[in-house]
Order: sequence, then C-alpha cells, then structure tokens
Amino acid sequence: MRNRLTSLLMAWSIAAIALPASALADHRDHDDHSKHSAEQHAAVSSGPAKAVDAFAVALAAQNEALVKKLLAEDVIIAEGGRAGRSLDEFRKVDMGADMQFMSGVKTTLKKRDEIVAGDMAIVISESETKGTDVTKPVHAMMMETMVLTRDGDAWRIRHIHWSSKDLSDAD
Repeated sequence: MRNRLTSLLMAWSIAAIALPASALADHRDHDDHSKHSAEQHAAVSSGPAKAVDAFAVALAAQNEALVKKLLAEDVIIAEGGRAGRSLDEFRKVDMGADMQFMSGVKTTLKKRDEIVAGDMAIVISESETKGTDVTKPVHAMMMETMVLTRDGDAWRIRHIHWSSKDLSDAD
C-alpha cells in the first residue's frame, strides 16, 4: 500500500503548459486553510478550485457518479510513475482504491494556487494527509496539480498529477 499512497499523493505538475503571469487568478488569499474540511473549502471556492474540492469530497464519500461527472472522458492521471489515459481506465484500475484511501484519511489544505486563462485552469494544492490506509497509518504531505477546462458552466478535470512525501517518521 506504500506504492498506493505514493501514487495517490503524486504532485500534479504541468511543465508542458506555460501560461503568462497575467493569467494568475487572485486565489492566493494566504488565509490559513488548515482548519477547513474539503467540504468547507468547496463551499467558499470558486470555479476550478470548487471542482477540485468537489472531486476530493466525491472520492472520500465514494461517490462514483460525481467522480465521473467531474472528470473528462480523456483525463490523464499521473501517479506512481505511470499514467492512466482515460476515465474508463481510472474507473477500472484505480478509482476503488483511491476512494478507499480517501475515505480513511483527513486531508488539510495548506496552500493553493489557481491559474485561469480563458477556458483553461490549473489548480496546484499542497495538503497534509493523516489517517489510516486499510491497516497502515498514513501521514504525508501531498502535492497535486490539476488541469481543468470549462465545459459550458462547469469545469472538468483533464489532467491530475499526484505526489507525496511520507511524514510518518516525523510523528
């Protein structure tokens, strides 16, 4: 399960996409988000960040219908040194384990940056995750990058990259 944790917590990086500095949205509020649950943060987030938070809540609630609604059909999910290249592949290979993992941990958002340029957005989040994965304790820093595109009035997740750093030795 250590590989699963590493996979789930892979940093979402998007080096191939370069947006001008003027595309930075004013989401850098520097407020302390550490006491907010994903549900609370989703309630105050706007646009792309709200979709990212809704995805985390849907995974933790094991709500497959909402997870599928938030992901693009051709989503690319990079974790654990590999990439899944569709919603169908994610559903078959990783979704169940990701839901199980997220339902057993508490994730505290530490910092978030949101970059929006027209109908494309990037949300970069740093979080601390604590809890239990099946029977193993989990304590890790999580980096995630999500690339989203606007689909009508909604934002769809097109790419996810997760990475993590194990903090269990710090406990």
